[in-house]
Amino acid sequence: MRGASVQVGIHTNGWVVREAKLLEAGVYPERGLAFTIEDMERLVARFDAPVPLLVEHRPSPVQLGWLVSVWRQGTELFGRLLLLPEADALLQRLRVRGLSLGLSRDLSRIVEVSVTGSPRVPDARLFSAPPLPSGTEVNRMEPMETPEQIPDEVLQLRERVRQLERELYAQQVREQVQRWTLSGKLPPALVPLTEAILMQGEATVQFSGETLPLAELFRRFVDALPAYHPLSEYAPMPIHETPTLDA
Repeated sequence: MRGASVQVGIHTNGWVVREAKLLEAGVYPERGLAFTIEDMERLVARFDAPVPLLVEHRPSPVQLGWLVSVWRQGTELFGRLLLLPEADALLQRLRVRGLSLGLSRDLSRIVEVSVTGSPRVPDARLFSAPPLPSGTEVNRMEPMETPEQIPDEVLQLRERVRQLERELYAQQVREQVQRWTLSGKLPPALVPLTEAILMQGEATVQFSGETLPLAELFRRFVDALPAYHPLSEYAPMPIHETPTLDA
C-alpha cells in the first residue's frame, strides 16, 4: 500500500496524520450506481490535493483538515488526511469517525470528504491505528435508523463548527475595521459601532432595488468614504515665493 510506512496519529508540522478507508467497489442502490475498480483508479489518477474535510457535507469557511493523497488497495480506496490538532481531539472525544465522500457529477473527482455519523460505507472511517488486514473485525459506526435521526455527537460537532465560524467571522471583522482605521476612512471613536453593524451577519436591507446584507451595504459605504488624516494637514504653500527682507 502506498505510504504504508507513515505512522498514523503523529504530528507533522502542526498537523495530525491519519489514514482512512474512503470507499469500496460495489453497487450503491440508493444512488443507482455501480462503482468499479476502474472508477477508483480514475479517482486516484485525477486526485487534486488538497481536498477539504467538512462536517456532514456542510460548506464552511472552517476546515477540520485536508485529504492530501489517495490510493487503491484491492477493491478499496484509502486516503491520508491532515487534521488540525483541535479537530482531531474533538473527533476523538466525540467518537465521530465515519467518513463520506463528495464526488463530482461525473464521478471522476473527489471534491470533498466529510465526517459523518452515518457513512454509506459502514467501515469508511478514520483509523486510530494502521489499516487492519482484510477480514479483521472492526468497530463500525451503526447506520442511523431514520434519515431524520442525527447522533448527538454529530450535533455537538456541528455546533462546535458554528462556534468556530463565528469566531473566525469576528476576527475578520476586527481586521477589516483596523484596515479602515489605519487608512483614515474610519475614526477610532466609531470602531465599536462599526463592529456591531458588521456582526449583524445575514440581516438584510433594501437599497436601490437590491436586497443586501446590512454588513455588505455598510462595507460599500465605508469603502466609498474619502480617507481623512487630520495629522497630515498642513498650511497651504504660497503661490509665489515670499520675498526676503534685507536688514
